[in-house]
Amino acid sequence: SRFDGQEFINYTAEDGLAVNSVRIIFQQEDSNTLWFGHFDGGISFFDGQKFHEFSDGTILGSDITGFLIDSEGNFWVSSEGAGAVKIKTVKNTLEESEYELYKVNDLSDRIFGLLKTSDDKLLFLTDAFVKKYDPENNVFESFSMDGMPNFFQITSLFEDSKSNLWFGTYNGGLYKYDAELGSFKIYDIRDGLSSNWISD
Repeated sequence: SRFDGQEFINYTAEDGLAVNSVRIIFQQEDSNTLWFGHFDGGISFFDGQKFHEFSDGTILGSDITGFLIDSEGNFWVSSEGAGAVKIKTVKNTLEESEYELYKVNDLSDRIFGLLKTSDDKLLFLTDAFVKKYDPENNVFESFSMDGMPNFFQITSLFEDSKSNLWFGTYNGGLYKYDAELGSFKIYDIRDGLSSNWISD
């Protein structure tokens, strides 16, 4: 649904969207293009005029969890059960585009989120904790810092305007990496959080 300030307008597959519910929305910088990730792997985009189905879920047949564009202009799409794709050249559909699929041993099938940091690191939140992409060697490495949660599953990550990294966990509270001090601070329900399970 889109709200224009006065009323809601609803869109469906009849308007060009991929089928199934929209799970995530991403706006391409300096562009009117909006990308939509659907349950079961569908991807759609809105070019400022109309909707287009980019993928029907054949390649990424699992819920879409994230989009980002890296410093080299590659377009990344992650999924909850089918890995991630790096699209070097975006065409009308994913099948027509120049892309590479990463899953299982390369990265993981289960990717819950993506983050491009201010110093251009690409971080992937997976069921095997956080992975960092090494573009020179086209591989993924484990990403860790002293004090980073390793007992609790990390469920969300975020970088704020001061380059501090925040890690939400499953029942372990919230970890903040202070970029200036180079150390972590941990917050939980005793500090005012409503729950120690941070989902976003």
